[in-house]
Amino acid sequence: MRTVKEYDFVPLTPGPPGRLRWAFRKVGPLYQVRGVGKYRDLVIEPRWGWESLYRMLSSAFGLEEGRGGVEGIEDAVRNRFLKLVEEYARERVGYREAFNVYGRGRILPHRYDPLKPADLPAVGDEMGTPVEVLWLRYLLHLMGYDVDDYEEPPEGAFRLKFYEEPEEEVWKLAYVIYSGMFGWGNVGFLVNTPYLFEEYVGRRFGGRRVGDMEWDIRPDFVLKDGTPMDAKYKVHPTRSDVYQAFTYATLLGKERAVLVYPMVEERDIRLGDVLIEVRAAF
Repeated sequence: MRTVKEYDFVPLTPGPPGRLRWAFRKVGPLYQVRGVGKYRDLVIEPRWGWESLYRMLSSAFGLEEGRGGVEGIEDAVRNRFLKLVEEYARERVGYREAFNVYGRGRILPHRYDPLKPADLPAVGDEMGTPVEVLWLRYLLHLMGYDVDDYEEPPEGAFRLKFYEEPEEEVWKLAYVIYSGMFGWGNVGFLVNTPYLFEEYVGRRFGGRRVGDMEWDIRPDFVLKDGTPMDAKYKVHPTRSDVYQAFTYATLLGKERAVLVYPMVEERDIRLGDVLIEVRAAF
């Protein structure tokens, strides 16, 4: 096994599958790595150290460090996801007597309108497992667990669920796992660290996700005063980052914007009437 760091350039033959486009950017004959874990004959370490990675995982998902290193992160993600799936399944499947005014047995208010119990397709005392629970069990299947009842989700299902229930921790973690390759034989796994960094920055700086906007572009977060904030999982700021932050501030009518990087020299950049603050997360 060869050990490299994020953002190193590595040869890769054949190229990565479509699901891992986020993790490998092709530059000439080489691929730039953006992800942490094991992939084929590579062990990919976090650019900013295991401590920073576990700090992000702990903040976003309550993961414990485990043994540390690449083995520890796999165990931590597996154990936390298994616990979240069990909690989610218990919450979503069960007898709801308060809604069962017609004696139709087990019902699922999150899938059906509880104000219309006559329309509930319950059979006896049981109903089928909610389809989203089956999707989560499919992920457990990919991760190597022996799961009898799972469904292969349609393309984009996890991402869609993440947008539908943005506060559901299990779906955030499902997205991180699904964008990697847990449980695919000897291929290994990767953790989507760019997305994980976004989640960490949102919690660290008190930003909230932006909903629908009038324009096609939108920042990752806005602060309490409406200031746009973007999380940039990069080694250093670029000119395009600054112009992007300026655009966000202009569209939102703000005089400042914030760009957050993992480790960077903090400074302020004045562009026209907008002050762009460059901040470090670690």
